[in-house]
Amino acid sequence: MNRPSYPKWALSGWQVRWGAAGFELDRVDRRLGTPPNTVILARSEAHQTHYVAVPEELLSNVNTVTGEAPRNLVRAEIVYFETDRAGAVFATGAVTFCGGLSRGGYRNPVSLMLQNVLRGFSQGRFSQGSPT
Repeated sequence: MNRPSYPKWALSGWQVRWGAAGFELDRVDRRLGTPPNTVILARSEAHQTHYVAVPEELLSNVNTVTGEAPRNLVRAEIVYFETDRAGAVFATGAVTFCGGLSRGGYRNPVSLMLQNVLRGFSQGRFSQGSPT
């Protein structure tokens, strides 16, 4: 199986020990329509206990539609995928991502990643090559 490529340029200079994931969390789930070539670039974890799995994914208080423990479904994932028409999608996985941009006067890993992505997209730089 070929692993989808990811944009190394998007993560250039990026290391993070904190993030900006909260309020609403989105994650990869192939059964719910996530494209098969989607690559997870980052994932949040260890959210507070008031974050819960959404009701439509619960079969009971211990079983979920994915088979994962309900607590394990509580995560945000930053993802990237390319389209078949020379485009690409970058999704942050959390509404509060934008709240982390201004931390440290915009000199932080969240801002750096977004700057890399916007610069890369504006230059037509995708992992499979430049758009035609």
